[in-house]
Amino acid sequence: MSRLGYIVVTLVCAELFAGLYLAVLLVQPRPMLVWNATASAPIGLYRLSDGQYSAVILSFFARPKGWQD
Repeated sequence: MSRLGYIVVTLVCAELFAGLYLAVLLVQPRPMLVWNATASAPIGLYRLSDGQYSAVILSFFARPKGWQD
């Protein structure tokens, strides 16, 4: 690929990244997945239902026993 090709690809990727970043800023999506690393509940990935932080359900996995931090 020529130097001009690299420049064009870089500019297109930068514009795509900037556009997606602005879309996230404008829409402000709610987080639906939370990684719990505290001892208050089992360590793992939790899904939030209806955006309420009080109702969490263990959804995907928990770290295996013996996992090194």
